[in-house]
Amino acid sequence: MSDETRMELLRRVSQAGESANAKSEAIAMGLDRQQAEGLAVGLMNDGLLEMVSLSGSVRLTEAGKGLIAGAEAAATGTDDLPKLLEAIAKAGGLGLGQRDAGDLAADVACLMAHLQRSRPLDPVVRSCLAAIYGALDKAPEPAAAGLRVRINAFRKE
Repeated sequence: MSDETRMELLRRVSQAGESANAKSEAIAMGLDRQQAEGLAVGLMNDGLLEMVSLSGSVRLTEAGKGLIAGAEAAATGTDDLPKLLEAIAKAGGLGLGQRDAGDLAADVACLMAHLQRSRPLDPVVRSCLAAIYGALDKAPEPAAAGLRVRINAFRKE
């Protein structure tokens, strides 16, 4: 399934709240029953949705919420870089090995400190963003995907 289709289903589940049924929402998007089930199962396997009841009710996981928030922030440009850096710092190692997690923490700290300058230097900001994006790209935890989308929005500015 395309990333756009996956994101559309996540948005619909988010809007439907606790009463969301992923298969029903996917069918409403125009998918057939088999595609709908495959999409829902794939999103659950990716850690973005979780089953709430045997009747098919689902809800977004924290990783799913992060991915939605990241996509919305990237689309609107309303994300706040210092808050995003704090969220990355609080997320811990995101499943990275000790060395990569340490590098990620150092890069986040470096950028946070550099943003305190009266006029942050563009090459430093870009280098830190690229390093943070690279670390998030290696991270196996689904929560890293939403953070990566949000960081990437700042890399394009």
